Amino acid sequence: MRVRALLLFAFLVVAILASRGVAAQENHQHALTEEEVGSVRFLTSCSPSVEKRFNRAVALLHSFQYEQVRQAFNDIAKQDPQCAMAQWGIAMSHFHGLWNNSNLAAGRLALQNAQQLANTNKSTRPRERMYIDALAEIYRADDKSDFAHAQAFEQKMGALQEAYPSDDEAALFHALALDISASKTDKTFANQRKCGEILEPIFAKQPHHPGAAHYLIHCYDNPVLAEQGLKAARMYATIAPASAHANHMPSHIFTRVGSWDESIASNLKSKALATTDEAHSVNGARDASARCAGRNGIAQAGQRSDAHRRLRKRRNSSAFRYGVGGLERREPIEGEHCGRSLGAGNHLGGNRRGQRTRRKS
Repeated sequence: MRVRALLLFAFLVVAILASRGVAAQENHQHALTEEEVGSVRFLTSCSPSVEKRFNRAVALLHSFQYEQVRQAFNDIAKQDPQCAMAQWGIAMSHFHGLWNNSNLAAGRLALQNAQQLANTNKSTRPRERMYIDALAEIYRADDKSDFAHAQAFEQKMGALQEAYPSDDEAALFHALALDISASKTDKTFANQRKCGEILEPIFAKQPHHPGAAHYLIHCYDNPVLAEQGLKAARMYATIAPASAHANHMPSHIFTRVGSWDESIASNLKSKALATTDEAHSVNGARDASARCAGRNGIAQAGQRSDAHRRLRKRRNSSAFRYGVGGLERREPIEGEHCGRSLGAGNHLGGNRRGQRTRRKS
């Protein structure tokens, strides 16, 4: 009976969300609201006419909806061509530090545009210049590794947070940078703990901010800290219900603590949204992650035969490989089986002993 009930639940969730997605696609003029992507206030020197769009674009950025982010910041740049921070936003949309698959060429071009506008537009504020200068570390053309660039980025974001302690956005992006630059061999999770110390007060103060909940999940997505991420996990999808990634990410925590029903529900919602919103996404691993994590949850709930059929698509895509890796072998047997059966390399998420090696999706 439990298996039948879960299958029926899965069918109903996918059907309902897919129908909503089709309706959203048909309404091309629909602008996502705070209720759909979360509430963000990011002050800039750009035209007041783009303020709401800018805040919405940053909200999408906090949920890693990169294609939508890029389109939103491109629209802002067209409306206010002198807005240096619009180019910063475009550059940020090409930076995928958690997975090491950034588009460095495109991001570097946007970053250079941001630097040029900051130099020529005297209304660009020192705080904005610090955001641009910090991101320049990611796109620096030298012989250093991506990890070294991530560490330099983290240090400059830390300096920005210190210089502007009332700027929660600086603190949020610094917290994310701490997770990106965390040592893969540090079993004390020092960076992740510091990340949590930064984010918890912001989450308490701004419970509807997508970045606060999202980055807490990322920083607590490990065997030591996972229990601390349950509140953020249960809030995030309600903060940004229109985001496929926001619906997927809570499953990282749910899976770690063994809340399989919540994990399944989370990924079914994410899959339905991703199928509609990210059909042409080169970063479609949010969909792949949801599929793989969903399979892991369903398998744990006792539906192994059904789980085995769910993830056969997109076997050879690089996006799928890092999506599968995002499981980080939360449950060593099923996680390994998911990666192996779908052609994923262990180097992205863990190894056969369930060790933590590379990033989360």
